[in-house]
Amino acid sequence: MAQTLFRGQRLSRSEIVTVGILLLAGLTGALYAFDSDRFLEVAAITAAAGFFSGGRLLVRYGRTSKNDDRHAFLFIGVGLQIAGIWMVVTGLISEVIEVGAFGVLDFGFFLVYSLFLVGLSRFPAVNLGWRSQVRIVLDGLVGAISVATIVWIVAQVSLLDALEALSPIQRAIGLTYPTLDSAILIGAMVMILRRGQYRFDIRIFVLITAFAFQIWADLNFLTSSATGLLSDATPNMLLYLGSSTAIMVTGLLVTRAPSPVEVADRQTPVWSYAIPYALGVAIVVFHLLDLFSPYESAGLLLDLATVLIMILVIARQTLAIHENRTKVESERRSLIASVSHELRTPLTSMIGFLTVLKETGDELPEDERRELSDVVLDQANYMGRMVTDIILLARDTPEKMALIESVYPIQELVSSILDTLGSKAEKVEVRMDPTLEVTIDLDRVKQLASNLLTNAIRYGADRSEMRLEAKGRDLVIEVHDNGPGVPKKYQQIIWERFERGSNQLNSMVPGTGLGLAIVDMIAKAHGGTAAYRDSEVLGGACFSVTLPHRVLFVTEPIAKPVRLASQPASARLP
Repeated sequence: MAQTLFRGQRLSRSEIVTVGILLLAGLTGALYAFDSDRFLEVAAITAAAGFFSGGRLLVRYGRTSKNDDRHAFLFIGVGLQIAGIWMVVTGLISEVIEVGAFGVLDFGFFLVYSLFLVGLSRFPAVNLGWRSQVRIVLDGLVGAISVATIVWIVAQVSLLDALEALSPIQRAIGLTYPTLDSAILIGAMVMILRRGQYRFDIRIFVLITAFAFQIWADLNFLTSSATGLLSDATPNMLLYLGSSTAIMVTGLLVTRAPSPVEVADRQTPVWSYAIPYALGVAIVVFHLLDLFSPYESAGLLLDLATVLIMILVIARQTLAIHENRTKVESERRSLIASVSHELRTPLTSMIGFLTVLKETGDELPEDERRELSDVVLDQANYMGRMVTDIILLARDTPEKMALIESVYPIQELVSSILDTLGSKAEKVEVRMDPTLEVTIDLDRVKQLASNLLTNAIRYGADRSEMRLEAKGRDLVIEVHDNGPGVPKKYQQIIWERFERGSNQLNSMVPGTGLGLAIVDMIAKAHGGTAAYRDSEVLGGACFSVTLPHRVLFVTEPIAKPVRLASQPASARLP
């Protein structure tokens, strides 16, 4: 057994013990289901051993791991170890003396629940502003209140009957359990919502399952304590064994953390906060069922829950409105600052060079005047492209973009693309099949390719390569560079308007974040797609566009890239 492998790793002694208790829990659960009276104590001891053993694995992980979630599992593991020990201590004391079902011994379990809550609050989550944090808490409250109301309605008759025979102090202590259960439920929902952008974690899923079994077991225990004595209580040990089993599985999986995923700082996905509101919809369903309910108290509880949920929803929407308003205002300021900077830089350059031409133009050699004029023309073309991009995004969508399509030789397309780059075209190599003819909107595709090449020249190192090739009848345009590439956390959002990735706050790197949005729009207007991958050619970034059914004639591509020289771009093509 010591040689057993678990996902390629040897099981430690603690893991072997936990696996043994896990198998024993399955056997004990089957025996308890067959004869609950005879195997009640065995099931209780097995559940306690499972809590302690699973908690021990979580504590070991919390003390040795360097992952961000180590403190969360450490607190939960300590709570589980205390729970396992306290279950045994409580059972032994109840065998010696008569102990009330709810009394001083319960404060040990209250400590356990407090450690669970601290652990849930320590799980790593997406860093959001205070409004987003409050909004997420409100979302969690909506779901928790909905679940608590539904559970209370289902169990209210037996629960009220059981608590009626207890003393006021016992009732207060007994009702503390559903209060703490609700707090754990809220904490779990808030934790899930805050982690909405993290990769699915099976460990947290199993842990939440354990909490669900525990909450169910607590509710069952409350309804089984009619005499007020712990020795007379008849809890359903299958529920405790279910919780204990889930805890042990969590302990065995805790070191198998999912690989980290870099994601951009975005709002929580809709699906994550839709879950608690789906539970709120369930309250409405219970309202309808209450019309046929024989219990008068259900209607009052449903009314109260509905009012609370409405208040929470109103508060949540108020925060969301302020959040969206702040976001829009921030984006507006960012756009104005970015566009102003982008226009000011070339405009300053143009004014400077034109001033030189005006004041000393007659004294300058012809080649220097031509060089200054070329620089001014490049800057003017750049400003023109930027204004065109902004107008295009403001007015058009891919579905509404009007295309003027004609058949063009591939050389004409490449020549027009390189001409838009001016002197920067010197840094670009071209690989293409000169025999191709394509059906495209020349101006749009020229704009698409020039945006990709501008990005490659701006963010790459010293090499850029453009490839135009046919895959069947599809035209594929690829632009490679040898720069650092796009970080993973931005690869999914770089196609959004005004998104500049890691340079979002870097005013030293020019750009408005519109270039790739334009590329994506033009590609979709042609019925195609735009994509990013790491370049296997130059080792940096590779942006590719596929335009389907655009190639009219295909032959074998040329063997070597066309290297650009100092002559005009139109003269460099075969």
